[in-house]
Parts: sequence; structure tokens; C-alpha cells
Amino acid sequence: AARPRGGGGGGTGGGEEAAAVDRHYAKLKTDMRPVAREDEVFKLIDSYLQNTHAKTHSGYRLELVDLFEVEREGERERARKHADVAQRMLLWHGSRLTNWVGILSQGLRIAPPEAPVTGYMFGKGVYFADMSSKSANYCFASRTQNEGLLLLSEVALGEHHELYRANSDLPKGVPKGKLSVKGCGRTAPDPAGFKKLPDGLTVPCGHGKELLTTRTDLQYNEYIVYDVAQVLCRFLLRVRFVFP
Repeated sequence: AARPRGGGGGGTGGGEEAAAVDRHYAKLKTDMRPVAREDEVFKLIDSYLQNTHAKTHSGYRLELVDLFEVEREGERERARKHADVAQRMLLWHGSRLTNWVGILSQGLRIAPPEAPVTGYMFGKGVYFADMSSKSANYCFASRTQNEGLLLLSEVALGEHHELYRANSDLPKGVPKGKLSVKGCGRTAPDPAGFKKLPDGLTVPCGHGKELLTTRTDLQYNEYIVYDVAQVLCRFLLRVRFVFP
């Protein structure tokens, strides 16, 4: 796989540095292709980023610096077992910069059985959001470290089990036939603004809208799957956090 091209630099040792970058890139086992700013996909992802920035996360705004289409080695083959699942969405996942080599080289993973269950609202699974800033908060950016990475994954949700408060005993108790859990929030992207990628994947990029009828402990939606084969990494975003 060709690595994404960055700005060059001259001087002695340039070839060695380039070779070192190539070696590190190969270890990621991920093909990354830059998406041009004028591309319709770039514009769609940028609108998803902006439209789903929650009002309660007003301490910063987000700028999309670079967008990469990503394909992890072997992941598409692994996902074939869920190829017939009808409901699929492009959803957010955020993490600290120090975690991304592991995420790209090994994929999003579920905590091992020996890990304490505390901190997992809906048990040990892979967690996603449909509001960009909910995931961006997990980048833990600051004024001195104001860039972060966000992942957009194609998640095979299927029929989900809807919950309105935490239940750390999951996935025990998820009804048969349900492939995922949705923690239902008070604010969610407006379905009237949803779009689709050229391959038909749903992008929930409507503006955040308060659902006045929902009685829930959660401010925003959370989506949880308990089988990593339901996850296909699609886009990596390099974002800048702009603080007032």
C-alpha cells in the first residue's frame, strides 16, 4: 500500500528518514488514501463533523484538516459474516493520539474478560456515537495539543436493543436476534438530514435535534456492538480543535 504523502524536506539522511516512515506505515497494516477537499465525500464527511457538533460541547469548534479513506488488512473479509445485515451506519469513535497505532494495526477491540467492568455503561463492547463532538471529547485535546484523530466506521447494527439507562451486565440479557445496543439520548441527528455514501451506507449527518419525547438518562446516543466483525474502519479524520 502506498503511504499518504506529506510535505517533503531536503538535507542529509532524507532517504533514511523516508524509509523509516515507510517501515512504520507498513506496521499499521492499513491502506490509507487521502481524499481531496473538493471531493463530494470530503464535503459530506465535513458536514457530518459540523452538523453533529453538540451544543453542550461549545468549548471548542472542529476543523477538518485531512481526510483519509482507510482499509485495514483482513477487516473486509472478517466483516463478510455480517454482509447481509440491513441497518448499517457510519459512526464516530475518538481516542487519544497515543492509542492510534494500536487502533489502526489491531482494529477497535473489546476489553478482555479480566478487565474491570467499571466505566463501561453498557458492558464490554465497542462504543460509537452519531454526534461528532461526543467522540471528539475522547481525543483529550488542549490548547497546546490542539490536533486529534477521529475514526468513522461502518457499523453493522442490525436490529438494536434500545436502552435508556446504563446496564453494565451487557451483553448478557440482549434479546435474541438483536445485534447491537443503542443507548438512546435526548439529542440526536435529525433523520431528515441523513445522506448516503455512493455505496449506500447511511451517514446520520442531520443537525442535532432535541427529542422532547424521550425520557432517558443519556444526553446523546451511544451504539455498542459486542462482535468486532460488525466493525469496518472507513475514514480517518485529522481534526484541529479551535479553542476560543
